[in-house]
This record gives sequence, C-alpha cells and structure tokens, in this order.
Amino acid sequence: MTRGLSQPHKRLRSLADHVPHGFKKKNLFEDLIRNNIPLLRATWFIKVIYLNQVCPTSASISSGSPNKSRLSL
Repeated sequence: MTRGLSQPHKRLRSLADHVPHGFKKKNLFEDLIRNNIPLLRATWFIKVIYLNQVCPTSASISSGSPNKSRLSL
C-alpha cells in the first residue's frame, strides 16, 4: 500500500480500496518514512487508517458497500 502512495501518478481514490488494517503507530511512521511518502499523501493515509480504526461501522452504508467519499478526506 505505501509503495502505491509513493507513486504520484496513483490516484488516492484507487488506493482507498486497499487500506490495510491494524497498523501500529511506530510501524506506520517508519513505513511512510522508508518509502519516502510525500507529506500530503502520508497525512491522507494516516487519516484513512484512523477513521477505519475509530469508526469502522460508520464507514459503510446500508447496502454494505464502503462509502468511498468518506475515505477520501
């Protein structure tokens, strides 16, 4: 996932479909630094992971499909 973040031509919307779960804070930051992720993309990634951990059930709509507009903050 973080390799895709380091590629500026990859759209964040396409990366939102494959957000990993269970990242620990230290491992997350080390991975972002190791892969030279740009600050804006790293910030987006941290927000998406945080939203998935804090409110995993509110990220889906009644049909059960993910609400991608919420994940693209």
